[in-house]
Amino acid sequence: MMHENHLLPHYHLALQTLTPLALELCHRQNMDANQYEPIAKKMAKARIPIACELIWGLIGDNLGDFEKNLDRLFAVFPTINIFGYTLLPGTEFHEKRDEYKIETLPVAGYGKAKGEYVVGCFTFPIEEGLEGYFLIAAHLLFSRGYLLPLTLRYLALTGKVPVAPMMRNILRELVNVYQEEIPTLDMRDKMGIYEQREEMFVSLLTHHKKTYTIFAHLIEQWLIQHHQIDLLPNTLKILELDAAFSPKTGATRTEPYHFDFDANQVMNTLEAMELPGDELFNHCPTSIAVFIPGGVGDIIKDPDGGVWIHSERNDEMPVDKPVHANAVGIAITELT
Repeated sequence: MMHENHLLPHYHLALQTLTPLALELCHRQNMDANQYEPIAKKMAKARIPIACELIWGLIGDNLGDFEKNLDRLFAVFPTINIFGYTLLPGTEFHEKRDEYKIETLPVAGYGKAKGEYVVGCFTFPIEEGLEGYFLIAAHLLFSRGYLLPLTLRYLALTGKVPVAPMMRNILRELVNVYQEEIPTLDMRDKMGIYEQREEMFVSLLTHHKKTYTIFAHLIEQWLIQHHQIDLLPNTLKILELDAAFSPKTGATRTEPYHFDFDANQVMNTLEAMELPGDELFNHCPTSIAVFIPGGVGDIIKDPDGGVWIHSERNDEMPVDKPVHANAVGIAITELT
């Protein structure tokens, strides 16, 4: 009722973590999953903007559990925000930093208070803590940056392959590919990559076709590695949707895209946080007019902005017949 009367622009569920020990040490108790999951899915189906929040680096957490939690939430919430845990003076964890073996790196101050990134504690070593920030960078680029939102959601909804580790694997390969263009990227400096995510965002979309061809290749390898190659045909079709609706460089424009499956219904189903059936991928070719705000690298450089500058369906400009085949789809087909 609040949404229908324009009183609820968006809703955030601040879970922060699902790991029991981390919740206990934080003195937190979340709503039970069997309560919030159906509510979140119902809101998504009603197109009420709903997001959840997670914090990486909480004392008592670890990367393996955090990634499993993230995979679970990818299948529930349309939007997930991830933040790094910042240790602040005057808090219980600050006072117990020796007891919990807390390791930190400096971060920009909050007014007079000086915060520190938590990168290690008694439940995860520094190497794992820094890898967690590498995961945040991948999430900001691929999920919040709107490069792979539907692909990630589809794979999470199947529950057949781990999604969060796949994001780290993809980012690792992309760092290697784009290192010549961004010489300061260094896989030995995970926090540095996290801090240079804006430059990566612009480079990935400046070379749009190349980036999505790499995505297709790495996702195929991941599915083979996890013995789920049967998921590949549908996954690549959803990747075509992500490519079409991703943020773009250049001017504002509307372009037609043609898909050899029921693209509108697949999108509608995924946006409702439901798994599209195989029948939606086997018939009903679709042409869609895609409105592209453009401006990546010009108006916007931050991957967080991908959420509001991504392309959208232009229902006011119907496309009666295919004007051209999706160039990204051709590249994917050639690769596989």
